[in-house]
Amino acid sequence: MKLELLAPARNADIAIAAIQAGADAIYIGPDSHGARRAAANSVADIARVVEAAHPFGVKVYATVNTIVYDDEIADVERLVRELYRVGVDALIVQDLGLLRADLPPIDLHASTQCDIRTPAKARWLHSLGFSRVVPARELSLDELRAIHEADPGVEIEAFVHGALCVSYSGDCRASAMAGGRSANRGECAQICRLPFNLTDADGNILVRDKHLLSLRDLNRSESIGAMADAGVSSFKIEGRLKEADYVVNAVAHYSRILDRIVAESGGRYERASAGRSRCSFTPDPSKAFNRGFTPYFLTGRAPRGGIAAIHTPKAMGENVGTVTASTDRTITARLTANLANGDGLGYFDASGKFCGFRLNRVDGNTLYPAPPQRIPPGPPRFRNSL
Repeated sequence: MKLELLAPARNADIAIAAIQAGADAIYIGPDSHGARRAAANSVADIARVVEAAHPFGVKVYATVNTIVYDDEIADVERLVRELYRVGVDALIVQDLGLLRADLPPIDLHASTQCDIRTPAKARWLHSLGFSRVVPARELSLDELRAIHEADPGVEIEAFVHGALCVSYSGDCRASAMAGGRSANRGECAQICRLPFNLTDADGNILVRDKHLLSLRDLNRSESIGAMADAGVSSFKIEGRLKEADYVVNAVAHYSRILDRIVAESGGRYERASAGRSRCSFTPDPSKAFNRGFTPYFLTGRAPRGGIAAIHTPKAMGENVGTVTASTDRTITARLTANLANGDGLGYFDASGKFCGFRLNRVDGNTLYPAPPQRIPPGPPRFRNSL
């Protein structure tokens, strides 16, 4: 079985960087009808990605995965014909109405927004003409295996890394109902990352100003082999709004994992693309933006530590030690990492709010913040900017 590492691309430059870092496939949004409106690309730019990808057997998938209104079908048909003409390998689709559109003979992948949770749903989509399904992130290994065993002929693409939605994958209406911005039209307002109060039936506030709907980020680094054994052939990194350094770091990390799995498989697995990729750094997802990690429900139950990041929707960063004393202009700390002038540090203040500042100077365990800070001694402090 061929194993594919599928990387996100906000633009053509990031796509090419991901290929160089070890991606076997790229997914990228065209200039309309992609579920990330802020990550749209011209057909000419996507053609540039195809030109860079195909010599190495790397595939390019276009995300045409929003709901399509009736008066837009002709425009989408023209768009798809242009994408097919420049060599795009498949479309990631949500709106099943496109099955009746006048499309060229291009592969169709059923987006996670199709809300695929059962073998019956996957079989049905395959029977309609989809060559691949992207199940909901919430499924367990056993549920993924059941889909594969029920229909071995349909490819399974599963998310392994990146941001999580508090609702079932692809089935959230919160942004549309609260503010008229539909995720199914590429305009999610991410209200799940906002602070909320939790009240009881009598109106008493039980929790105040916490990010109660904000989840940690997905990281299934330890389960890639088990997912392959369950029938997953494409391992997808979330992040079409992320910058190049995030994408390259994640791609290089998972590419190394897949290389090891292939090498130890005795010929059972191979990489889906050709050639070798070498990076000049040691990839580490913990060094990139994350809200804390979770494997989510892959084992069928909530992991130890939970799935939520209720204290802040921001990246806290690396734990670098604790503060022992502080004045307005100096901080004395017990450090567990080497800090340098210009590092950005974060901490929770007495009210529970996550705050940040930049270091002006470091002298051993004495830190000089810019601007002046008075930080309470105690809990960990985090480096979230280098």
